[in-house]
Amino acid sequence: MDKALRIVELLENTGEMGITAIGKSLHLAPSTAHRLVASLANHDFIAQDPASRKYRLGMGVFRIGSSVAARFGVRSAALRNMEILAERSRETVNLGVLVRNDLFYVEKIQNNDPVRVDLQVGHAVPPHCTAMGKAILAWLPADALDMLFRTASLEKRTPRSIGNRAALKKELAVIRRRGYSLDDSELVEGISCIAAPILSSTGVALAAISVAGPSNRMTAARIRKLIPLVTTAAANTSSEIKDLGMASFRP
Repeated sequence: MDKALRIVELLENTGEMGITAIGKSLHLAPSTAHRLVASLANHDFIAQDPASRKYRLGMGVFRIGSSVAARFGVRSAALRNMEILAERSRETVNLGVLVRNDLFYVEKIQNNDPVRVDLQVGHAVPPHCTAMGKAILAWLPADALDMLFRTASLEKRTPRSIGNRAALKKELAVIRRRGYSLDDSELVEGISCIAAPILSSTGVALAAISVAGPSNRMTAARIRKLIPLVTTAAANTSSEIKDLGMASFRP
């Protein structure tokens, strides 16, 4: 276990290395290096680049980092900003994280509107048809996103859901340029959302904050007013996380 963790730490510091270089750096016998690398790769803690044949940290490290950050840091850092956002928007505010191929709701401030999404804390949904999920995916490293695409199905929850990878990649590029994402009845008919990413010190999205409301109330004019509120809440949470020295892992 100690030797395997040393490989993970080595790749965190170097970015990527070939298996021979890993063995030499850690003074491992070739057979030991191959065995440990194979085991780590089998559990997605490291991944091999198909072109360079070198290894880098994999999606498993990202999943654990996201989960730990959500449970022990992001939620507490986000809560006050979520409360401010809920007060100013008068809509339901959510906090979500990506775990494996699912978006999990880890905190919610519900408004009193009878028309609302009944997705409680702990509920998991496909990330590609939610504003929070798309906000997180847009700030994933390219190899982590490709790995997710290989293992996740893009099921359509509504006729408006994105159902193919090319269309999703195109939208994620737009989201990254403008800094926020939208969901117009893509998860639940009649419900629209705006989300922005909570970024780690390395610029990777650990989580996302969203505002959700009935589509008939979330008009284009109202969305324009809500966008700066959502992006400010997410940016403030990102700053607090960085100030606390949290989420310094590199997926």
